[in-house]
Amino acid sequence: MSDFSEIHVTCATKDEAVRLGRAAVEKWLAACAQVSGPITSVYRWQEEVREDEEWLLTLKTRACLFDEVSELIAAEHSYEVPQITAVPLDALSPSYEEWLAAQIR
Repeated sequence: MSDFSEIHVTCATKDEAVRLGRAAVEKWLAACAQVSGPITSVYRWQEEVREDEEWLLTLKTRACLFDEVSELIAAEHSYEVPQITAVPLDALSPSYEEWLAAQIR
């Protein structure tokens, strides 16, 4: 088991996802950021079921930095309640794990 995780954040636009990903990498809070999409999200907001196009930002980081990354995302995100979730990275190739470790403070 590694000390790393992937943080997933949905964003309203590709530009927002890229901007947030770049901020996390520039601050050494994530080794890399990947933007996927568009995706279709179906969810309930203010008592209404909604369907929207979104973009998925995936950040590779140390699990211990979740709170700091979350604070950065929440402060800069356009949503009132952004999705910020983490999934542990339980299996990594040794060379990739070494690269991750060198890219994150």
